[in-house]
Amino acid sequence: MELQETFAPLMRFRNRRPPSTFVRLSLPDRIKRRHWIIYGPSGEGAFAETYRERLEALVKDLAADNPALQRLQI
Repeated sequence: MELQETFAPLMRFRNRRPPSTFVRLSLPDRIKRRHWIIYGPSGEGAFAETYRERLEALVKDLAADNPALQRLQI
């Protein structure tokens, strides 16, 4: 009876539709987009994202020492 007295006034706020069992999210899947690339003369491989990060760091280091690349960077 105590539960009925507590929850009976709240029943008018209940959701009348049955709850969906699945929640659909439209989020990008980073794992699905990952792909392996092969580079170099010895056939080294890495994930494209990791390779891109390493390449960008190398270009930034080269740009720090090269005046022509510094002008392009600006």
